[in-house]
Parts: sequence; C-alpha cells; structure tokens
Amino acid sequence: MSSSPACCRSSSAGSSPPFIAQYVLGNADTPTPSHRVAALAADLATPVAQHRHTTPVGLRRELRGDLDWIVLKAIDRDRRRRYETANALGVDLQRHLDDKPVVARPPTALYTAGKFVRRHRLGVSVLATAAAALVVLVTGIARERNRAELAGAKARAISTFLEDMLKSADPWQGGARQTTVVEALRAGVSRVDEGAIRDPLVAASIRRTIGAVYLGLGRADDADTLLRAALTERIARTGPSSQETAESYADLGWLYREQGKFDSAGPVYERALAIRRRLGGAGDTLVAASLLDLSRLALDRGEFPRADSIAHQALEMFRTAYGNRHASLAAAMGDIVSAQLSLGRWKEAEATAREAIALLRAVGLDRSAPAVAIMNDLALSLNYQKKLPEALRAMHEVVALDSALFGPVHPQLASHLENLGFVYFTSGFYDSNTVLLKQALAMRRAVLADDNPAIGRSLFNVASTEYAQGNYAAAQPLFEEALVRMRRALGPEHTDVVWATASLGRNQALLGRKVEAERNLRWALNVKDPDGRLGPQDFARIAGAMVTLLVDGRRWAEAEPLALRVLAIRDSMGDTLARKAAAQLAVLYEGWGKADRAGEYRRLGAGR
Repeated sequence: MSSSPACCRSSSAGSSPPFIAQYVLGNADTPTPSHRVAALAADLATPVAQHRHTTPVGLRRELRGDLDWIVLKAIDRDRRRRYETANALGVDLQRHLDDKPVVARPPTALYTAGKFVRRHRLGVSVLATAAAALVVLVTGIARERNRAELAGAKARAISTFLEDMLKSADPWQGGARQTTVVEALRAGVSRVDEGAIRDPLVAASIRRTIGAVYLGLGRADDADTLLRAALTERIARTGPSSQETAESYADLGWLYREQGKFDSAGPVYERALAIRRRLGGAGDTLVAASLLDLSRLALDRGEFPRADSIAHQALEMFRTAYGNRHASLAAAMGDIVSAQLSLGRWKEAEATAREAIALLRAVGLDRSAPAVAIMNDLALSLNYQKKLPEALRAMHEVVALDSALFGPVHPQLASHLENLGFVYFTSGFYDSNTVLLKQALAMRRAVLADDNPAIGRSLFNVASTEYAQGNYAAAQPLFEEALVRMRRALGPEHTDVVWATASLGRNQALLGRKVEAERNLRWALNVKDPDGRLGPQDFARIAGAMVTLLVDGRRWAEAEPLALRVLAIRDSMGDTLARKAAAQLAVLYEGWGKADRAGEYRRLGAGR
C-alpha cells in the first residue's frame, strides 16, 4: 500500500482522531478504564487494586481489552457508533462476563478463538491433556520401534496395537465421542492382559509406555502395576543388564519419586546408571539422562549442592553430544535453576532460567511441560528479588499453561498454585494466598496417597500464612501435623523438615511455650549439614528467633555469639535485615548492662 489508512494519518486541521484509533495507537489520553488506572498516583491506585485482590498492574491488565472497548463504544463522539440503547450496552457487558465475543470489539480470529477457549476450559484442557499424553505415548512407541528395526514383527505389533487403542476415542472409527484418554489407556491395558499381544517383550514395552503416560497424567497408582510388570518381564527376557531393563529401572525411580519414596528411588536410579555406563560408555546420552534423574532426586531430598553438580555434568555431556541447540540442554538447565533457587542464588537462577526458556523457544517447545516448570522457577526467582509485578504475571501464565497441559486437577498444577499463592503472600495479599493454598491442599489430597510429603508441605504453607497474619493459635496444629507428615516421609534432617521444626519453634515462642520452642529451635540450629541444605539466610532467621528467646530469658552470654553470627550473615549478604540484627544486639547489650556496646550497635543499625 502506498499510503497509510485514513485513521492513522496526521490531521492538518488539528482535529483529534476517533477514540478507537487513539486506543489502538496506545494513546494514554484515551478515556478508558485501563488508562484511568494507569494515570492514578500510586497512593490511589494501590488501595483500589487491593480492594479487588490484585495489583495496579494486574487491574490495568484485567480492564484492558473488552471493558476498554465497551467504554469506547459507549462514549464514541459519533452517535451512529454508540450502543443504540442501554439494554444493548447491558447485553454486551453480559457477553463479556460469559466469555463471549463482545460487539464493541473487532472479531479477529485470535480474539474469537481466545473467547472459545475461556468458555470451554475443561474441554480444551482435556484435549490438550490427550494430545500431550498421546505425544508421550507415540514417542515411547517410536523409540521402541527404532530399537526393533531388525524385528519387524515386533514393530508392526506395537503399531497395530496403538492404532486399535486410539480408535476407541475416535467416533469416526466406531469409538465413543466421550471416551477419555484414561479410558482408552485402561482399555489398552485390558487387551494386553487378555493376551492380545503374543510377544512378551512387545507387551512389556506397551505396559511400560502406558505406565509412563499415567505418571505424566499424575496417576501414580495406575502406573505402579504396569511399570513393575514391565521391569519383571524385561529382566526375565533380556537379562538384568540390558538397556530395556535400565529403562524400566529409571521408570521405577520416577514412580518412587512421584510417590514421595525418595529412599527407594536412589538404588534403582543408580542401577540404571550403572547399566547404561557399562553398555554405552561414560559419555552416552542415556548416562546423562540417568544423571538428570539423580539430580532431581537430590533436589527432592534437599541436597542442593549435589543436585547442582550432577546437573552440570549432564549439561556438558548433552552439549558434547548435541551442540548448543537441543531440548536436553534446557532440561539440565532446569535442574540447575532449581538448585540455584534453593541455594538463594536468585540472580543466577533468573539468568539460567531465561537462557533455558530461550533455548526451548528456539526449538519450538516454549509451551511444553518442561518449559512451564522452568517458567515457574523463573517466577520464584523474580519473587525472591521483590520484582513482584513481573513475578505475578509470570506465575499466572504458568498456572494457565498448567491447566491447558494437565487439566483442572493435577499434582503439577497444585504445586504451581501454591507458588502463585506464595507470590501473593509476598505481595501482602494474604486472603488470595489462603484461597490458593487451600485449593492446592484439596487437590493434593484428592490425587496423592495420604503419606505423600507434598500434603505435609501444603499444610505447612497454610500454617505459615496463619503465622504471618499473627494467628499463632490457628497455626500451631497445622505446623504440628505438617511436621509429623514431613518427618515420616522425608526423614528427620531433610531441609523442609529442619525448617518446619524451626517454624514450629518460632510459633511456640510467640504462644509462650518457651521450653518447647527452645528445644525445637536449638535442634534445627544444631543439625549437621554437610550438604549445605540449610542456607545462610534460613540459618539467620532461625538463629534470630533463638536470640530473642535467650534475651527474653536474660541469658546474655548464650545469646551474644549467636546474635553476632546473625549480624555477620546479614551483613555479608547485603541483607536489609542487617539493621534489625544490629538493633537486636543493642537490646542484648543494654539488658546486659553494657551501655557502650549497646550504643555502638544502635548507631550501627541507624547508619545502615
């Protein structure tokens, strides 16, 4: 085109362009709800947003779109473009509430499709889950077929079985329109059990692949029998040291991790690694995959430096094998991000996460389940750095993608709902956090075994919210139940158990139960920690509570070295709480009758 559209050209007569043109061009003077919020001063915008349980940025984002377009149409200078009646305006507002396309807005294909997805979240999420599950299933079958190139009969049997199984969900092939992926998988398992597959190794491969799909769908109990049967058959048919057996050992380790049985996962992961090293050599990519399994187990067990080290080994092996552009590199980076995050290296975690997401985007996987997990850690790194609006946007995107990938009820979605709640908690929106935590707890109770440690973590998070709001009596039984569950599942010296014990102690101190509080705080501080599971910031938080307890008991000599250590940690990290630590020392020395030292630390705190 040789000229600009009329609505976008400058006007030599000085007249203003129509409101809609102003809005499309992003003119901040356009009188729309989102622009009005953007123009408010911070002291006015924040209370308005908080009243609606969001932030000023979030409120503007919610208003920008349908509501802006509706207002533009209602106040258009040209009467012919306004709503004809008040009823027409009301009908369009109702269409917005019903997630239908509004009359005021241009009906682009992307906009209309987005509205359809919002109106049919469950159906779309089921389809997305089905697609993801079938991709995993087809990939697994394809891998088995490649390994069986010389056994054409085996490959044809697997393909035929897959095709027949999927027909049960295809109405054009005589299947039922409402058949779900889970129902199709169960039907497939029944056919295998009934002897439809004569070759035992083919049957084992199909059981293994369907079991892996069940795990991906968060159905560990359904996967259990299938994966164990596949392992038994493979050992019997191919021997205890074959690649097929190693794969099944790795699957069993994954199953144990999903069940929270971390002590059981370690030996089978190590067995898989040993077989792969013996068969493929130290640089084989399957060896790297086993190392990633072990790094994830180390993360589960709170062994963060070990996880970081193992993931870096795997990353270099993948880079040697594939170069710098492969999804496997991003998988290793994802484990490194998780370790950095847990070790308090938040800026490093942010940088690594962004690099991994960029790599996945380059290979077309930026909306995959692994990408969502890395986006979750990116959002948490932003939250810890107090980049709260960006963290909130990122975590909302994570939860939306979870719902599309996994459906409305899934352990992964529960974890990320909790993390979204954590961002709200950091932002001071405790009510929104509580709603999300309770939703995540209910979801975990529905899909996980009662002894799974994730349920204990959910209870701990609810307790922490009560504690932060000063509801110490309400927090106490929640902390106690969470600690019992976590200690039973994770062992007494896991990072989460140490922190839960310390949190219980801090809560007991505020309830006046000082003997119990001191016992729990002292135990947490004295845990021997060769793997660095208790980071310096967490140690300083626990030690600060212990110092307060000792000062209240006038035990100055015991409190002094601990208080000095807290100040040193805070100061070395450039922590804003260093001022509070200095003030705590001033109170200690003043009570001890050492006025000069008290004045010294009072001045030190004031100067920070």
